[in-house]
Amino acid sequence: MPRRPSLRGVLLAPDTSGDEAYSPVEARGVLALLASLRPGRSWSARAGTLYVSALTLAMIVGLFWGLSKRLGTLLIDVAGFYNFAWGAPAIVLVFLAAFRYSTVQGFVSFSEPDCLLLLPAPLRRKDLVLPRLGTAAILVGVAGALTGALVAIISHGATQSGGRIGKAALAGFALGVLVVAGSWHVQRLRWATVWVLRLTLPALGLTILLGFAQGAGSAARQAALWSGPWGWGILGVASGGASGGATYGIAGLVLLCGLALAAGISLFRSAGSCPIEEFRGRARTRSQVVASLHALDYRTAGLASKGSKARTWQARLRIRLPRRQILIVPWHSTVALLRSPVRLGWGIMLAGAGMVLLALQPTGQGTLWAGAVALYLAATSLLEPLRLEVDSPATARLFLPWPFDKVLWLHCLLPTAIVVAAGVVAVAGASALGYVTAGAFGTMMLLVMPLSLVVVLAAAFSARRGGRVSANLINVAALDTTGFSFMFVLLRLAMWAILALVVTVVAVYFVGRAHFTFGLPLLEVFGGLVVLAIALQRGLVAMPRAAE
Repeated sequence: MPRRPSLRGVLLAPDTSGDEAYSPVEARGVLALLASLRPGRSWSARAGTLYVSALTLAMIVGLFWGLSKRLGTLLIDVAGFYNFAWGAPAIVLVFLAAFRYSTVQGFVSFSEPDCLLLLPAPLRRKDLVLPRLGTAAILVGVAGALTGALVAIISHGATQSGGRIGKAALAGFALGVLVVAGSWHVQRLRWATVWVLRLTLPALGLTILLGFAQGAGSAARQAALWSGPWGWGILGVASGGASGGATYGIAGLVLLCGLALAAGISLFRSAGSCPIEEFRGRARTRSQVVASLHALDYRTAGLASKGSKARTWQARLRIRLPRRQILIVPWHSTVALLRSPVRLGWGIMLAGAGMVLLALQPTGQGTLWAGAVALYLAATSLLEPLRLEVDSPATARLFLPWPFDKVLWLHCLLPTAIVVAAGVVAVAGASALGYVTAGAFGTMMLLVMPLSLVVVLAAAFSARRGGRVSANLINVAALDTTGFSFMFVLLRLAMWAILALVVTVVAVYFVGRAHFTFGLPLLEVFGGLVVLAIALQRGLVAMPRAAE
């Protein structure tokens, strides 16, 4: 029977380097000791894990295949009208999502006891971090390879050659290694975290331009594909005539693999250079988020995830307090939004894009749903001051002369004005460029106010719950052994979003089906939106809060 390693022998091992200075010991012995103290997993448990992993992988592959067939026409409907290509922008969005995730958590994480006991111990931190980084790089690389192979098969059919599928798999693996390496550097470097938060919105704009360039002419497509690693992998699997020949594909793949190799070397060299405070803050954030999600309190989970990065960058701006009492709440909303310029810019961009999508191609279902989702996300983003008011309702009761529900209604005025202004400017610009007809421009100018008010009020109904589900509803769902009652919980969470999306799509669809002419369908839709907006406004003011 092998002898268990001794903790005393590991921690008190002599320094054989000959230097009297402090030298931490290797962590291999400590990790082996900790592994020996934990009971090993039986073969049946390992077989169960392998079975669940295989079943999950099969479900993911089947879901990916089914969505590619079912949603392919939807994506083509949205992108085809604008000659928009999805390849390179999708890869950029994956990088951006991984970098944003690393500002909160990252691929290397430790529990709070490990941050208090294991990391401060006289051990080489590189030995603790490098195995996690290597595992993450391998797993994400394999996932990227499978995704690349599936995309190559789906995009070019079953007649795809084995060499091209292999190139796609190699490009996906290299991109996965780059994602892990870039995320690790964002996690360990504070200045990288700050710049990721600052450049998220400009990066999204450049992603859109990248998609348009890739779907444009030959010169623009070449520039888009050669602009970075997001296009080098596509060069290796694209058709010869479209990508400039097999030589360009091989050159792009070589560049991508060389960059991935450099990223892997940087992972090895910088594995021990992240401070303990970063791991400790992320461990505390993860504990708070898990506790909030167990209670279905997604507002607290969102606040916990923002806590670790809130101190990195926040605009400091002061606006003079208005003299008129009725303007105090809009003033508070203005200050809160201006102190978060990324949220404000995101809301303005989504509002303008949503209105343009609704006006450009109203009879296409994909465009209609995309515009409705963008409009609702804009309203949700701009209603953050209302959520802050709901988080601390005692402040409004102490310092404001109005009832709390009226304060919530006053918080809806500024987001409505921003959505209307952004929609008017965007639709007017699209009309000036010739993308929107004169009839569509006039109709959207008539519908922009009631439509924006309905969407903002629906988002306000969702936000006024404070991001919490009723405890009684959770108890009823927990007692149901079939699990069907949790559908009511999900429906309660998404009820107002579904209402806003359905109303937006139905209203614009009926007006677009009448070719944007001024007639009875337009008047009916306008009147219906006005009545619904009045009903939502009165309901927002009259309905008591769940917490009261």
